[in-house]
Amino acid sequence: MPVAAWRTRRATAVGTVATWTATWIAIVLLTPAAWAVDPWVHLGATSPGREEAAVEAWIAEATEILKSPAFEQNLRALPSSIQRIYLRAGDLGSRDDLANIVTLKRAGLRDVPSPLALVGGTYDATATAGWTGDPFGDGDSSTSVSLGRAHLKRWLSGNAVTRSCAINTMSHELSHLISTDAVQLHHALTDTKQTAPAGAVQAIGSYLVGTTAQCTWLAKHMRIKPQDVTACVAVFGTLNFNSDRCEQFDDSEPVVERTGLYPPAPPAWKDQGGH
Repeated sequence: MPVAAWRTRRATAVGTVATWTATWIAIVLLTPAAWAVDPWVHLGATSPGREEAAVEAWIAEATEILKSPAFEQNLRALPSSIQRIYLRAGDLGSRDDLANIVTLKRAGLRDVPSPLALVGGTYDATATAGWTGDPFGDGDSSTSVSLGRAHLKRWLSGNAVTRSCAINTMSHELSHLISTDAVQLHHALTDTKQTAPAGAVQAIGSYLVGTTAQCTWLAKHMRIKPQDVTACVAVFGTLNFNSDRCEQFDDSEPVVERTGLYPPAPPAWKDQGGH
């Protein structure tokens, strides 16, 4: 590429990055005992104060659940039939293995600080997290989380089950910010981006984290009983997130499998439409 063209592209990239950065929320993932939102939270001009406060509360609720004894206990206590869990490519584990990752009890793990961008309108269901690389190719890496406002709309719902689905999404994305590397983000948990490994797999770890956090949150807020967490996890899925079911429960209806629910989402393997 000609030098002049390269400089133009770099300048454009810098402007784009600066504009995007202006809309980020800073998330700081601290030690297991003290996950918290960075006090220097900033949203762009398109994000009013009410939205900013709502996102702060949403992040705080999800991080509190993920670091709670109840979440860890519920994850470890899931049925023994869930004993082969996809963690990342070439890495399968048990419920205890997954719990040890999320709680950082496995040696060599850390939570990676990341900005979070709230994007799109109320029908935007974007949900991504991970390594963003470096636009100038000098070897540096950074992380980012992007969530569409459809998820914020769920968080602002008056229906507890609908709100819990926003906890699911936030918790799932936060699980991707656990790194096995001390410098860069090397995911301890990924979705798939590959075909299913040989042998039966009962759960994909990142989705199981989201669903267990969701149902733990519902129990914390007394929408379901603590002993009903396992049934709730089955409703919202272990191999994918059954998001279509989020608006199918009224304020008093048990969160259990029943006729009339949307069918489960297909397992999130690449050859079955996973992402």
